[in-house]
Amino acid sequence: MHRSIIAAAVVLCCIGANTKPMSNMVALVGSWSCATTSSWGPGHSTIAYRRLPGTDTLAFSEVSTQYDGSGYLGYDENVGRFFSVSADAYDGSSHALGTLLPSGMLSLTGSASYGGAASPFRETLGLTDAKHLHDRSEMMKAGKWRLLDDAICVRS
Repeated sequence: MHRSIIAAAVVLCCIGANTKPMSNMVALVGSWSCATTSSWGPGHSTIAYRRLPGTDTLAFSEVSTQYDGSGYLGYDENVGRFFSVSADAYDGSSHALGTLLPSGMLSLTGSASYGGAASPFRETLGLTDAKHLHDRSEMMKAGKWRLLDDAICVRS
């Protein structure tokens, strides 16, 4: 009986450790090679995610021949939501808040500005399996959602 109680405590401990919202996004840590369709056309990019020690935040950077940007993805315990902020080398920036979908993908909505006035922005990102990442972002222009970037990535 004593062993059963200890085993149950270990199981509950481990399950509890994985219930933190950011635990779903930690699997993004590493480097990714991406085939990208963007508003500029098809291309290849590299995305890297790393943990910021002592926080529920990941730093990320994306580099391609058409784009160079970085930002942060995390979970804010105070507001109970995920957040993403980014800036690029071309006067672009975005900020968004989001939640996890039942599929495990992160759905973010906010505002972005890429060389003009800020407009509504949305992004869906996450793992489709252990080795594949999907990151799709769109921006509203003239009342219609327009593709910014759709990346299918493989862990490098």
